[in-house]
Amino acid sequence: MRTTLAFSARFVCLGVLLVLVFQSGPPRDAAAWAPAKKGATNPATGPTQPAGPVSQFSFNLDKPARTSAGIYDADDRLVRVLWTMKELPAGKHTGQWDGQDEFGQACPVGELDERGNPTYDWAKAREAIPKDASPLKFKPTMAQHADDGSVYAFGWSEKWPSPKNNPFWMGGTTLVRFDREGKRLWAVGLPEVCVGLDAVPGGGCMTGGGRKATIYHYLSNGLLVGSMSPGEAMCKQSGWMDNHASVAVNRDPRDGILDVFAEDDYVLRIGWYRVDDRDVRLLTGPVKRP
Repeated sequence: MRTTLAFSARFVCLGVLLVLVFQSGPPRDAAAWAPAKKGATNPATGPTQPAGPVSQFSFNLDKPARTSAGIYDADDRLVRVLWTMKELPAGKHTGQWDGQDEFGQACPVGELDERGNPTYDWAKAREAIPKDASPLKFKPTMAQHADDGSVYAFGWSEKWPSPKNNPFWMGGTTLVRFDREGKRLWAVGLPEVCVGLDAVPGGGCMTGGGRKATIYHYLSNGLLVGSMSPGEAMCKQSGWMDNHASVAVNRDPRDGILDVFAEDDYVLRIGWYRVDDRDVRLLTGPVKRP
């Protein structure tokens, strides 16, 4: 499969960092990106005369700010400084990038179609995880890569099938972990149909129950060790979780505690949990088969 590099434009405004990520052309979120005309005026840098196609982006400032911007690659390395210490008024602004690095060399982006989207050579595609021919017959609907290269996935299976009249077509009843080579390490049944899934930095994963909005914490060995539900701060209520991104897990570098964010589509909130897993201890030992 042909691979493309991902680049991000970063804007520092009064100490706030906004990251906009795109791959080989217009991005899918955050700001508006579009091809800019030659000779266009950039409010941040003044008139420009790009030699070829450029990507144009826009952003908003709620108050005047001193800004700096740069292009970074997928490994977080600075590729191009767009501007530095530029005073900008409140309001909407635009910027542009001609696809070149600091030395005037074009950054590799792979082949693009007529709309600026990356194209792939499917003849070079490979099967990362083969179809499950075991009695489990696992059919994944969602997968997440962990930092150790393994993959957590949920979906449906013969042992834990989708319940009758299930509204969560994108969910799953079966949680599975694969190693980096695609070999299944374990499979467990989920407490309810789950929709959200994210890997825990350092090991394990968390899933989000569709109806109850309960988040379930699994260790890397498949053991369920904790759960959390909306409490007093959320009036003990939440709407359904109904998309794969409804659970997000990060580890705070300042104290090592997990920050867990959960969707609430009932009143358009985001639940925020803090989980201290630093004292989790795993005791192992031999046991005789009866």
